[in-house]
Amino acid sequence: MPPIPRQRSLSGWVAALEQQSKVWLPLSLRGLSLSDLTIIIPFYGFVVLVMLATILMTFEIRAEHLWIVFWTVGMVATVSLTVMLRRKFIRQKSQGWVLDFHKRTLTPVGMNGQSTIKLEPDHSLSWVIFDTGKTGEVRFSLVLHLEPTDVDVTLTEVRVQRGSRRDAALIDRCLDRLIERLGLRHPSSSRVKPVSGRLFGA
Repeated sequence: MPPIPRQRSLSGWVAALEQQSKVWLPLSLRGLSLSDLTIIIPFYGFVVLVMLATILMTFEIRAEHLWIVFWTVGMVATVSLTVMLRRKFIRQKSQGWVLDFHKRTLTPVGMNGQSTIKLEPDHSLSWVIFDTGKTGEVRFSLVLHLEPTDVDVTLTEVRVQRGSRRDAALIDRCLDRLIERLGLRHPSSSRVKPVSGRLFGA
């Protein structure tokens, strides 16, 4: 069986949800790739080191061995941080759910303690919105409500830019198509957390 494509963009992911019989639901959908991470972390690490070195130069430190220690420790710390974040990134990218529209199942991948979920007509889907108003991003979590029980399962987290009408339309389209294709329900209002702050300039 060919591998299930793993989309990196919100638009590509929504298109897959509309067309494919099996879809990968990552725990976190972000456009950042492993190669991007490998470049970004060392770059910012070097920038921070240069800034610190500029500050230290104001103290007129002349001991050459101290500068050697500074740059050595700084570069080792940057490399260690890059390796750690790469491992975390790879682990997170391999975790998620395989949604089979024909079998109406959600199969966990790379997640201990989770079992396959058989989707029933009583189940419902919603977006739970987390917005502190302090950043330029709004975080949406796609949540499966296993009604009539009180169990909620977070399937995928998506971060979108505040004020993006395009992203807002894709978020709405994603939920509508999933509910339509799976024959699920919209949740009761008591199951959905309130929105904090103003989204998309509304």
